[in-house]
Amino acid sequence: MEQHLDRIAELAKNGTFGTGKFLQVIPNPDCSAGPQFASQLGFLAVDLEEDSNIVRKSIVVKIQPKEQAERDLQCSDNQFFVELTMYREVLPFLGALEMDVFPEFIYGEASRGADPDNDIVIMADLSGQGYIISPDIYLDADTFKLTLRRLGEFHGYSYRAKRSRPSETQTLGQKLPHKRFQMDDSEDMSRPIWDRGFNAAKKQCDSSQLLDKVRAKMDTYRTDELWGVFRKPKEPFAAFIHGDFNRNNLLFKYVDDKAVNVKFLDFQASIYSDPSVDLAFFLYMNSTQETRDNHWEDFFKTYWEGVVSIEPKPGFSYDEFLKHFASRALYGYLPCSFFLPMMLDTEKAVLAEFLTWTYEQKLHRMTTTAGEVGDKAIADIVLDLLKRGFLEEFLENFP
Repeated sequence: MEQHLDRIAELAKNGTFGTGKFLQVIPNPDCSAGPQFASQLGFLAVDLEEDSNIVRKSIVVKIQPKEQAERDLQCSDNQFFVELTMYREVLPFLGALEMDVFPEFIYGEASRGADPDNDIVIMADLSGQGYIISPDIYLDADTFKLTLRRLGEFHGYSYRAKRSRPSETQTLGQKLPHKRFQMDDSEDMSRPIWDRGFNAAKKQCDSSQLLDKVRAKMDTYRTDELWGVFRKPKEPFAAFIHGDFNRNNLLFKYVDDKAVNVKFLDFQASIYSDPSVDLAFFLYMNSTQETRDNHWEDFFKTYWEGVVSIEPKPGFSYDEFLKHFASRALYGYLPCSFFLPMMLDTEKAVLAEFLTWTYEQKLHRMTTTAGEVGDKAIADIVLDLLKRGFLEEFLENFP
């Protein structure tokens, strides 16, 4: 990050952070979140002099991973382009900035692979306003409702745009490239990772044949194809989505240990797609089975209230929305089977080291991460999908 300090100083001198005289830019490593899945973050302070007063602008700077292998794995060249397109074009077009759930976008550049070392996104740092990532992987019911209400509003802006400016909405949606999920075929670990939760679930239920049918249908698709079909926009439900909607990309403000506000971060995986992608991943990644059992209907009603508060006539009814979600809820298992055990594991793997391992070492790690705790967490998702009839919906009505 230090190599970018001169660049940020030059931006400051040109007025990017305000009209005052530039004094200094200060790295703040104590606040750094460190390497992320698809980028690196740095927390800095830019000092300006305005009317004899020192004004400090706290910023978050996101840059590309240094190693080409990491960029290729995450398809981060496209992700930087997508995030800038969301902040510069999509969110303003939708009118969604009035939601006030996004940090201030200050500056960005994305070369789409031509010069990744120059790619950068600069946002306002919200930590000084009391916003933090939840310390808990699993969120309580009230925090879920707060977040789902705002997510529903966010999706609602797409439905409003489709009613008022349908052709422009479609054109803008086509501008966002879909993320490439598949590694080289020889490196693809998806199927054994997906097997992990299904095999653990079969030990706890009498529905082995149904589970085997679901896995067999999943295997009729190539890995990237299955992800792509789930994420393919289907009207009238399609909307601009976050694409990686989970606790890691949310900031909360707490008062007396209660979340009172939320901000959405990191739009690098955003596309014009199916809102079930956001919902299913969030619901299964960041809630316990007990929370789902006690609040499932309330969660969906809260989300729907958010949608219709922005667009009362989104083009489909609540019941039609629930039916559509049921056939696509299995999507939530796909990313959770990878990432939930990683989040639960007490021994965190370093991505740069992971990429140097043999395929066998990687596969062992990914299918045993977090041990029995990881097994149970993703088996619970399979069993929840089974209990709610979502697996049968997948067999009968997907795609």
